[in-house]
Formats: sequence, structure tokens, C-alpha cells
Amino acid sequence: MKVRADMIKQVLAKRHWQDFFLTEVKNGATHTNKELLKMDAMAIMKSWANPCVTGYEVKVDHSDFTRANKWPGYMSYCNQFSFVCPTGLIQLDELPVEVGLIYYPEKQSLTTKRKALYRNIEIPSAVLYYIIMCPFR
Repeated sequence: MKVRADMIKQVLAKRHWQDFFLTEVKNGATHTNKELLKMDAMAIMKSWANPCVTGYEVKVDHSDFTRANKWPGYMSYCNQFSFVCPTGLIQLDELPVEVGLIYYPEKQSLTTKRKALYRNIEIPSAVLYYIIMCPFR
């Protein structure tokens, strides 16, 4: 059975069952944003002292990964960023060291190949406002 992006997002949602989890997260309002970005998934750890925003880009096709050029822009919107893909689709040497890699094996669980490095950034208010305004998924 071919792995689909929605299958991976469902397992990510289960992994983040205690966090605030959304899919298709934009970096602001659609109609006023000339450089619109849309992350496949985002999880925000519920913590006043140490909130962590984790961004995910889901890939199920290697050619889609090699054509993808927007993902570096996602880095400024999250403390950690990882690609999630079927096992072996993306290799560690294809990614910068600060980017995580998580494999989705056929048994429908996630295996962290490399943990994303934590970066202490301030999340732009436009993203937080978008999260508040968007419907839950």
C-alpha cells in the first residue's frame, strides 16, 4: 500500500496528542501575504515556561522533495523543523544538520532518524494569529 501524506499526518497527530496540533499552517493571512508559506503540520507544546513550536514537512515522493524549495522559509516559524517521510525516501546527507528526519514505516509508527535541533526564536505574531483564527482540523 502506498503511503499517503494524510496517513503520516494522522500518526503525527497521535504523537502530539498532548500538544496543540494543526495541519496546513500558513504564515499569515492568505489574501494579504505575498510570500505565503504553508507548513504541512505544526505542534506547539503546551508550556508557559518552555513552549516549543515544531514544524513538519511531509513528503511521500522523492521528486517532490527535490523540487521543494519553500521549506527553508519555514525555519523562522518554528523552534524545531523536521521532514517526515516513508522509510528511506530522504537520506540524512540530503538535509542540513539542524533539520530533523522522521521515518514512517509500514507499521504506522514514527521512527526518529535525526532529532531536529532546537533554535531559540520568537514566533511571528502573524503565525500565532493565523492559528487562533483557523478552524480546528
